[in-house]
Amino acid sequence: MYLQLPYCSQNTFINKHLQLVCQEIDLDQPHFIKKTSALSHYLEIKTKTIQMKNFKTLLIVSLIIDVLQFAPLILFKMGGEMKTMMIEDMGITGLAGNAVAMNIIDTMMTVFGFIGIGIICSIVYALRLKSEESLKTATFLLFITHLFWTLPDVVQLTMGGSFHPPIPVMIMSFVGIGILFYASQKGEVVSTK
Repeated sequence: MYLQLPYCSQNTFINKHLQLVCQEIDLDQPHFIKKTSALSHYLEIKTKTIQMKNFKTLLIVSLIIDVLQFAPLILFKMGGEMKTMMIEDMGITGLAGNAVAMNIIDTMMTVFGFIGIGIICSIVYALRLKSEESLKTATFLLFITHLFWTLPDVVQLTMGGSFHPPIPVMIMSFVGIGILFYASQKGEVVSTK
């Protein structure tokens, strides 16, 4: 049984340094197996892609999703057009003209904003953890927090209420929840060399 590797003629580095592999060689020979293993090791290092099992990668994606989700709450507190748009989207007639109701909405958005900052800080702290057990525990706790943060929106949507985020934001929220659950179950600590 013989093999001619197709990439040998295209890569001069491999041709020069691993000549035994880049020619027809009997596969039953032990030196071929050893050289092929060195070649595959070389190619694996050079073609490595982002691994989605890496805790750091998963937590960074979740962090980006959370920042995008909580940005409107911060913009709401700044006032202006974003605040007006969000009040109109609530669909409550006369809300903008009622000072007491606006005070309650402002307080509620402040509380939600601080909860969002707390969740973001928790993810940033989880990025510093090194132990796989600690990371799995942290991502599972973050998964539970995110799940129960999103469930009231799902209940509002299913009951026909209007006080929930837009559907794309809810989908983005569920992507973050799925990422955190996946990380808690199958996440790996990848050492950087």
